[in-house]
Amino acid sequence: MSTVINGANFKRVHVTTASVTMDPDTEYTMSYAGDNEFLLPAVAPIGSVITIVNDTDGSLDITQNAGQAIHNLGTSTTRGVTGGMQYYIRTDHLYLRNIGVL
Repeated sequence: MSTVINGANFKRVHVTTASVTMDPDTEYTMSYAGDNEFLLPAVAPIGSVITIVNDTDGSLDITQNAGQAIHNLGTSTTRGVTGGMQYYIRTDHLYLRNIGVL
């Protein structure tokens, strides 16, 4: 099933495994009951969007590749593979947008 959002063909993926490598312009609904790890795409066009809907009681870890960082509410993760963010609240809905190099 595809949906057009902001002019992009937006894919929807139901996640039932512990980890996934994300694709740009995709919405992920996680229903794996344990801890979930989502790896940012290695390359994504500027302006591309990823959304994640947490439909479980497990935690959600966003991990990143070399040279990447996540900026959230005035804070940033450590740049590179050692950085990442973690979320615990059920029914979180995360909206990630590639803003390019800072």
